[in-house]
Amino acid sequence: MPSAQGFGQLTPEDLSSPFNVTSFIIRQALANVRTVQLVSVKSSTSNGQIAPPGTVNVQPLVNMLDGQGNSQSHGTVYNIPIWRFGSGLGQIIADPQAGDIGIIAVIDRDISSVKNTNGQQSNPSSLRQFSLSDGVYLGTLFGKAPKQYIVFTSTGISIVDINNNSFGSGPAGWAMSGNVTLGSAAKPIVFTVNGVPMTIP
Repeated sequence: MPSAQGFGQLTPEDLSSPFNVTSFIIRQALANVRTVQLVSVKSSTSNGQIAPPGTVNVQPLVNMLDGQGNSQSHGTVYNIPIWRFGSGLGQIIADPQAGDIGIIAVIDRDISSVKNTNGQQSNPSSLRQFSLSDGVYLGTLFGKAPKQYIVFTSTGISIVDINNNSFGSGPAGWAMSGNVTLGSAAKPIVFTVNGVPMTIP
C-alpha cells in the first residue's frame, strides 16, 4: 500500500510533526468516547402496559468506517432501558415500537448491575467505558406523523386518540368530539356542583 495513503486512521500528515502525532493520539482516544447514538428500534418489551419501563433492542444507524473508508454496520444492541417522562408514581407512557428512529445516551460506565437490580446502587460489573451496551433509549427523533397525540399550542391543549376521539381547549372553553360513555349502573359518575353532589347513572 502506498505510504501516501497512510495506514488505518493514520495519514502522512499525522507523522509530519510532534504536534500532529500528539493530536492523532488524542483524536484516537476521543473516538472511543461515546455520547449519543442515532438508532432504529428493532423490538420492544414495552407496548403501553401499566408496568415499569421495559427495554428495546436497537440498531445504530451510523456505520463505522476504517482508515480506507470501508463501512461496517454495527450489530444489534440488546436490552437498552427505555426512558419515560415521570416522577414518583406518575408517568407518561408512550413506549417505542419496532421501526421507531430515536437516540440512546451512552452512560460512561458499566450499568448492568444497576439494571439487574432494578435501579439499586451497585458497583460496575466490569471496567468497560462508553459502551453501547450501557445506553438508555431517550425517545423518537424521526418518523411518521402520529396517530394519537397531545399538543400544547398558543391557544390551548388538544388530545386526540387513534380512534379520532378528541378533547381540547380554546378561548371558548373545552370541547369534546367522539363517543363518550359516562359511568355505569355499577359505577356511576358523581359531580359536585357548588358543594352539592350530583349523580349521573
